[in-house]
Amino acid sequence: MKLVIAALALHLLFASPARPRDIAPDFTAREVGGKPVRLAKLRGKPVTLFVFCGCEACHKIAKEWTGYARDRVLPAGSGPTIAAYMGDRATAIAFAQETGLPKTVTLIPDRNLEITQKYGVAPCPRVFVIDAVGRVRYTNNHSDDRPQKAAPALITGRALQALRQLAPEHEGAAHAAH
Repeated sequence: MKLVIAALALHLLFASPARPRDIAPDFTAREVGGKPVRLAKLRGKPVTLFVFCGCEACHKIAKEWTGYARDRVLPAGSGPTIAAYMGDRATAIAFAQETGLPKTVTLIPDRNLEITQKYGVAPCPRVFVIDAVGRVRYTNNHSDDRPQKAAPALITGRALQALRQLAPEHEGAAHAAH
């Protein structure tokens, strides 16, 4: 598995990652319980997508996000959180237990690295805030919030800020639909 991840990392160094204003790449995968998840079916609400490999930085980000969920600071209507884990079901579950990820986070084992490749994730941890129409509104790819370099609170704080900025848009879209 480490060889596969190393080869993928080399490939992804030259890949074009999903950036703000891009349409988020769609995917269909099975969460740890076996239920299918398709990103496109979640349109209408913002989605927060994390990609984790299980390294120390991934643990720190996951724990930070867990604190936000526990302390209920995520905005109302912020939509689902998905955690794609670069590994099999057992290691994904172990990661979730180690970091305290709440049951409300949809945990997807990304053993074949399909989501990882679609999003051009290298290095991790990465977070993508996707708006209600499916556009990436934030990802940690700036000089000060790069994966493996920035403080977990900075990365998760910016994701939270992006969700808060989407809350009025989501509310307006929900009211317009009624």
